[in-house]
Amino acid sequence: MRSTTPSPATATSSASWPICGYAPTAGRVGSGEGLPRPASVAFTGMGEALANPHVFDALTLLTDAGYAGMSARRVTVSTVGFAPNLTRLVDEHPQVTITHVRS
Repeated sequence: MRSTTPSPATATSSASWPICGYAPTAGRVGSGEGLPRPASVAFTGMGEALANPHVFDALTLLTDAGYAGMSARRVTVSTVGFAPNLTRLVDEHPQVTITHVRS
């Protein structure tokens, strides 16, 4: 069985690994091994996603061509509008879909 732990070259934060642990690692993308790449990813049902600083590292990993290579348009972040990081999300990941949830 192969290790699914990301290499230091691809992981920006080891704490972000549990969030994107279902995405294939760089060596497996397109190799025909392991699980296929997910069609989309939604950050929802995990508390306020934007209050978790590791969400930003996970977004970077998931959309990085050398890691999972997902299109940012296939990633959704559900939020109640946590203002401090909403601006950061729009600035750093402008093509990620934002879903506003009323609390």
